[in-house]
Amino acid sequence: MSTKICLNCNKDFYVPKCRNDKALYCSTKCKYEHKKKIGRSLRDCKCKFCGKEFKVERRLLGKFCSEECFHLSKRNRIDKICRNCGKTFTIKKTTTMNCCSMKCRLEHQSKHKRDRKYYSSPEWRKTRMRALVRDDFKCVGCGDESLELHVHHIIPVSKGGSDLLDNLKSLCIKCHRETHGYKIKIHDV
Repeated sequence: MSTKICLNCNKDFYVPKCRNDKALYCSTKCKYEHKKKIGRSLRDCKCKFCGKEFKVERRLLGKFCSEECFHLSKRNRIDKICRNCGKTFTIKKTTTMNCCSMKCRLEHQSKHKRDRKYYSSPEWRKTRMRALVRDDFKCVGCGDESLELHVHHIIPVSKGGSDLLDNLKSLCIKCHRETHGYKIKIHDV
């Protein structure tokens, strides 16, 4: 360790031997204060996103005043409203997040969680049978009288749909897969 004198505040400070030739200031604060006094290497810039003026070192690019402005300026961003807390948050268009944070997502899931055991209960079997009888045991999509029909939720339960008959319809396997956007393979048909 060696001792040097700060160019800004004229105080002694200790410097490791490896930084002896490079260290000129006792702190980063002193470095920027000294550069403001001299007026060197700081320049005025205007943020490309929000328009706010700020100072930056000449060696830095200085296009944005903050990291937040940098991220918000990227293309393909949209504002969404959190399903749990109602706050507005910005994400990429390709992202399918519906909650602003993992904490909100977990809270939302715990509030709207559907017990999988329900679909093996006698109550669901009765509701399913009522939907099949109403549709004459035929696929609503293609009219197929297949032995294996699925009962499809028109509005998914995850998006607030219910198990009432108005929200259910009978579909064959092929139509059900097409409804959900799955590609039909030749051997599946």
